[in-house]
Amino acid sequence: MLRTIKVSIVGLAVAGGLGFLGFQNWKKGSPFQEPIWSPNGEYYLQRYDNWTIDRLLPAFPGGGGSDRINGYVRLFKKDGTLLQESFIRFNREIQWTWLNDEVHISPPGFGSEPDPIDWKVPTSTTE
Repeated sequence: MLRTIKVSIVGLAVAGGLGFLGFQNWKKGSPFQEPIWSPNGEYYLQRYDNWTIDRLLPAFPGGGGSDRINGYVRLFKKDGTLLQESFIRFNREIQWTWLNDEVHISPPGFGSEPDPIDWKVPTSTTE
């Protein structure tokens, strides 16, 4: 009985550790396309492809499946420091606008997508 409890605890710990590592690897994602640089070259947006279950769904005729890239959009400083991130469905189709002190991101308007995202950025690199 005691041995069974110890084996169960070890099994749960191993499963939890593997689950945590799997999530960390999934969240990292794979960058796709080139970074989207701010006009002043101080910041950039990078889109990431994260595997989701809807990849298993059939695609629309005419290449609709190629638009099914779900994942994170991340805002970085030019030195690679992560400032912001947000998970967006169909992130291949986002629109962005760089303003003086923020970047405005509009997710595609499919179904119940989130509202547009506005991320503030420092106006100088000394802040």
